[in-house]
Amino acid sequence: MEDNGITVRLAHDEDVASILGILPQITTRPESLSAKVPAVHKALQIFERMELHGNIYLVIAQANHTKTIVGALTLVIVPNFNYNGRPWSIIENVVVSREWRRKGIGQKMMDFATDVAKHNDCFKIQLLSGPRDDQAGFYRSLGFDDANSRGFKKYLVDR
Repeated sequence: MEDNGITVRLAHDEDVASILGILPQITTRPESLSAKVPAVHKALQIFERMELHGNIYLVIAQANHTKTIVGALTLVIVPNFNYNGRPWSIIENVVVSREWRRKGIGQKMMDFATDVAKHNDCFKIQLLSGPRDDQAGFYRSLGFDDANSRGFKKYLVDR
């Protein structure tokens, strides 16, 4: 998907180092665990496992003129017995480089991920958002509903 100088596509192994460069921007707390990324060699091993899994998609946004990775998200398709065997999906680790925010890149990546989920016959997409109003407002603007559900998480590591 290409639009306004940005291409949204699935990541390749040669994108991994650049993705690691923007992932710490997922938080405003650089000392937090969510800002920590593995070394490139380990990240390449993780990416290989993601590809072998077959139901994990790393979506990226790339600036066409510089080929710089400016956004990323992870979409996971989960097999399911309910809904007549249709899978569901979850989106995690949505990040856009700070200097590229508020330019529609997050929406383009979410649209791409939604198309992948639809192509895989998913009956829903789930995600957890941070507590800030602008974060919740972004997802609401894309049609996500938080009125009839509540998200919970339990961390298994110190944050």
